[in-house]
Amino acid sequence: MFKKGLFCGIALIGAIFLLFTGCPTDPDTDSFVAVTNITDVPASGTVGTAVNLAGATVVPNDATDKTIVVEPSNANYKDIVWSVKTPGAGITSIEGTSFTPTQSGELVLTATIVNGLTATGASYTKDFPITIAAQGEFVAVTNITGVPETGEAGTLMTLVNATVVPNNATYQTITWEVKDAGTTEVTNTMVKAGSFTPSKAGTLVLTAKIASGGAEGSIYTQEFTITIDPAFVAVTGITGLDTPGNGVTGTQIDLTAVGTVTPSDATNKTIVWSVKTAGDTGLTTTAVATGQFIPNKAGTVVLTATIFNGVAQGTNFTGDYTITIIKAVTGISGVPDNGTKGFAVSLSGATVEPADATNKTIVWSVTDAGGTEVSTADLTSGTFTPAKAGNLKLTATIANGTAIGMPYTEDFTITISEPGSFTPGFGLGDDTSITLKGILNGGTPQDLSNASPIAITNGSTYYVSINGTGYTNIDWYLNGTKQTVHDSVLYLDTTTARTIKLTVEGTKDGVPESSGTYTFTIKE
Repeated sequence: MFKKGLFCGIALIGAIFLLFTGCPTDPDTDSFVAVTNITDVPASGTVGTAVNLAGATVVPNDATDKTIVVEPSNANYKDIVWSVKTPGAGITSIEGTSFTPTQSGELVLTATIVNGLTATGASYTKDFPITIAAQGEFVAVTNITGVPETGEAGTLMTLVNATVVPNNATYQTITWEVKDAGTTEVTNTMVKAGSFTPSKAGTLVLTAKIASGGAEGSIYTQEFTITIDPAFVAVTGITGLDTPGNGVTGTQIDLTAVGTVTPSDATNKTIVWSVKTAGDTGLTTTAVATGQFIPNKAGTVVLTATIFNGVAQGTNFTGDYTITIIKAVTGISGVPDNGTKGFAVSLSGATVEPADATNKTIVWSVTDAGGTEVSTADLTSGTFTPAKAGNLKLTATIANGTAIGMPYTEDFTITISEPGSFTPGFGLGDDTSITLKGILNGGTPQDLSNASPIAITNGSTYYVSINGTGYTNIDWYLNGTKQTVHDSVLYLDTTTARTIKLTVEGTKDGVPESSGTYTFTIKE
């Protein structure tokens, strides 16, 4: 592409007419912006009064060239050359940006912007008809423009921008009257000065009058309907945002009940939620936008409540809301269901479910000692020794286990037996029993009845066996651990003092059976 210097050099050598027309800057065609319109050219005038073509303003108002309105405002070429297309009103030619008509009539001007249409030299043109009235000749009003269509209660409104059309109408003084105030409380006295403040919302109908402005000197009248909106009431707050909320994974959180917009008559009250800080929750603005969502992960999330245009038009109201989300406890396992009088019972094996529950600290309390003489204070260390036999009822409590402020609780019953007694009685069936036999001091094995207290002496030899027929696949479990046995007989180790719990499983005539738990104590 030729630049101006090179282009002009060639023009001087090869084409004298370029010296006459000059060498305009050749714009980059990729960035060329063509002219699409010219506006605000006067449509009328009066004999003997100059018609100014340079009085229009550029849009936007900070554009550099304010000679005429050229659209778009960033067009590359804006210089207008005026010419007379159709002579009239005593005008056959024009120089510059103004002319003074010498007689009434109509003429047509052509505005030309060289290179205004394309980057390759095509010009933009537009024709403008202009009507010239004789001095003293009556020109009727045809319209009034610039009257506002809307307003707001409590806000000053003005009528001073009302414009009479045509601009050379003989009479242009407007007087205003209230035709129908509706509920706005606007009066004639208020509008007479050209500005007024409606007290309330409603529909206001005004009448504009121009004396002698109509055809043949009649009164020109025009009605305008103005919608007055309620006065804007700003949001001052949302109650409840200052109180942290809580939730549970897998359970819906409904933010519609979090708080109330104040004041109650605020103009805009719709709350839109977004995530400010997700923490470990993984929550997104898309998930919470409606105010109802189900969190899948525990953690602390900070949300932002936004009321668009809540403070003022163009100014939003915002407030933050913190929610702590936990994973709730669903159960507690591993709590012993029996124990022996005089021997320690441990609660340390209790396990909270699920393993990733947010809060898992168990606090134990006695709800019914059941004759065991165990108290809540005895449970502090997690291990207690019952003084007597009985059914001990405990409650496990996990603070904030169900939700923030809502504990998880579960009740457990532990049966405390006398030393050497069996719980429950012997037997897997009506025709079967489990026999405990002992060789006292190396003597003959004895069949010990479950109806009598059993004193197992340290160092003696004892074993258990099943009395019954049809059993196969017999398994003995000692303190929950499967034992290796021979001929369905299990020998007991009595070398140390301890509590022994036995269960037995087997198949009788092809049907699986199992015993209860048998508890007894080996003493010193």
